[in-house]
Amino acid sequence: MALESQLEAALGQLGRDVDAVVSGKRRGEYQKAAEWLADGALARSLAHGENAGLFWLREWFTRYPRHVAFRRELERAWSGAVSTR
Repeated sequence: MALESQLEAALGQLGRDVDAVVSGKRRGEYQKAAEWLADGALARSLAHGENAGLFWLREWFTRYPRHVAFRRELERAWSGAVSTR
């Protein structure tokens, strides 16, 4: 159980970091933030099954409906993460 709580704590911090990037409109960091989320989704998939990672990533995708550039980077990062898996 300790490993699961560590994963959730890490994903929580990752989420706060991504929020800071996207809310701050730091466009130069969108790619990196999207890669963090794709990696987090993969970790969630490994820990809880593939659907858990996809669901978590979809939540992030819908969280920023007006940030088209970030959403594009998120799609790209997820495609890259899945293709190397």
